[in-house]
Amino acid sequence: MISLKLQCSCGQKFAFDVEPVNGRMPSAVQCPACGKDATQAANEQIAQRAPAAAPPVLPAAKRRAPLVIGLCATGGVIVLIVAVVLYRFFQPAVAQPPAVAKPAVVTGIGLFVGRDQATHQFVVRKTFPNSPAAKAGIPAGLVLNKVDGVLAELNSIGELSALLRGPVGTKVTLEFIDPQTGTTNVVELTRETFDNKSQ
Repeated sequence: MISLKLQCSCGQKFAFDVEPVNGRMPSAVQCPACGKDATQAANEQIAQRAPAAAPPVLPAAKRRAPLVIGLCATGGVIVLIVAVVLYRFFQPAVAQPPAVAKPAVVTGIGLFVGRDQATHQFVVRKTFPNSPAAKAGIPAGLVLNKVDGVLAELNSIGELSALLRGPVGTKVTLEFIDPQTGTTNVVELTRETFDNKSQ
């Protein structure tokens, strides 16, 4: 516990005792006369008085907010300010299940698209290596305009995924627009199983 003496820019002097947390005020402090924030000035005084070694860190289950007691002189009247913050116990971290590895072999055309927030069109983000889309040389940045004649942007991402999926050996016709040149290109791909280990 250390004693701090501050003077606000309004001229009000006030003092209080505090137990710093990690070398700083555990909560905001204000001038009792004008209400101006004095937390920065208090932190500067704490830094000047702080020892070189950092305080020990308690285990998470034992951390608690400190009790701050301050005495303020206001117009000759001493006001006792007691701020008690309820103890808060931290829950131990919940163990996360192990990450599920992506399957090495997948079925489809290997096209990853996302909706452009400005135009609401679906744009090719990437193609998966070894996939039909990669073999066809479809570059990222093209707008996916139609899937089997259906306007892509009228669908949700889930509906579009359903249009792109299908059994091995079935064909899907995709219409792309190059946003740079405005040219349209139609590509027919055959859904197949491909190795996705490089992803």
